[in-house]
Amino acid sequence: MHVFVYSDGGSRGNPGPAGSGFVIKNDAGKVLLKQAIFLGVRTNNQAEYYALLKAMESLDPSVTSVTCRLDSQLVVRQLQGVYKIKDATLRAIAQDIQRIAAKFAVEFQHIPREENTEADAMANEAMDRGKNVGDTFSYYAASGCTSHVLLEKIPPTKKIARF
Repeated sequence: MHVFVYSDGGSRGNPGPAGSGFVIKNDAGKVLLKQAIFLGVRTNNQAEYYALLKAMESLDPSVTSVTCRLDSQLVVRQLQGVYKIKDATLRAIAQDIQRIAAKFAVEFQHIPREENTEADAMANEAMDRGKNVGDTFSYYAASGCTSHVLLEKIPPTKKIARF
């Protein structure tokens, strides 16, 4: 099965209160999962990377290929190996993303912001609703993802502690 991952992250202040969001869709455009994660005080690049990492971690083993669509040209070019990742924190997250990506046929694509509004809305929802680091809001989970909850809260010690 092929899926499309749309991911986005934002920070109000950079660094400031940050959120990550992603949307996973099937080939027909049906939303399989939308998720918003509050990250606490982080940079926008950390939020961008974390959004993609959480999306990749949510993929079901039945997925065979993934098109990752991001409006951050920097993140796309770094994951494609065009640009170096100088920041150690971002480099570690990128390695986690690449480790997961090795299980699938993956393509990283840069898209205009106007084509990433759903993921952007999820990142903003995380910043608007999140109170504690790791607050996670999930919607529309369906076949194709491993997360099947309407609302979950992850402990702050899970992967996010890396920041």
